[in-house]
Amino acid sequence: GMGVDHHVLALTSAVRTQKAYTFAMSNVQGIGMMAFMMYMSGNGVQIFSMMVTFGGIFQPIKAILSSGLTFERFADAHTDMTGPRLLFCAIQVLGLAIALYKLNAMGLLPTHASDWVSNMKPPTPVEHAYGGTTL
Repeated sequence: GMGVDHHVLALTSAVRTQKAYTFAMSNVQGIGMMAFMMYMSGNGVQIFSMMVTFGGIFQPIKAILSSGLTFERFADAHTDMTGPRLLFCAIQVLGLAIALYKLNAMGLLPTHASDWVSNMKPPTPVEHAYGGTTL
């Protein structure tokens, strides 16, 4: 009767949620690997460490943006994917934070005033000794 159906639904829902959490957690390994690669590539600004680091920035952003689609396959009408999806996104943000920290260590994040000041144009002199219009 109906009781059995509900039980089956509950079971698959639990299994689906479990699978989603397992998938969300599986990304920790990838991020650990990426962090290790960033660590090994050193803080020099070489093309390899740049590629690894930018990969470390773009991958999590891409993963978060597509997380709705990613978890659709685990979901059904009775299974809420908010928990696993939030966990997944939190793990991705952690990866992103590691990559940004790495960029900072490489000196590529504009965190100092001098980084901004050096981009300013030198002030143009107001007085001119020759004729013509001053802009």
